[in-house]
Amino acid sequence: MDPTLRVVTRIPLDELWSDAGSLPLVRGADLGEAEIADRLRAGIKAIAVANCGKALQWIPASGCYPFWKNEVKERLVDPMREIPPLEDYPGEYCYLASEWTGQGNTVILVERYH
Repeated sequence: MDPTLRVVTRIPLDELWSDAGSLPLVRGADLGEAEIADRLRAGIKAIAVANCGKALQWIPASGCYPFWKNEVKERLVDPMREIPPLEDYPGEYCYLASEWTGQGNTVILVERYH
């Protein structure tokens, strides 16, 4: 399959990819608000956004903090809780976040539930 045509068909994801193909990253811990803030302060290189039916979206380092602040933060589900009713979130959707690492790289994945 041409990786440029690949879309998210289900979440949670079991791999990450780019237009060049699969990436050598492994899913790690689920992240809450404090952990994401720590990763952003440490200079995370990218956030990947998984939304069923759409291509995996990549937010570059320069856009990570604004994306976090304006889109994800108020919709983030605490990893220790079940997903509350979507009506409890702005726009009736929310995100679960996880950390992916490999070959010296760290990416935050946010998976959108709607």
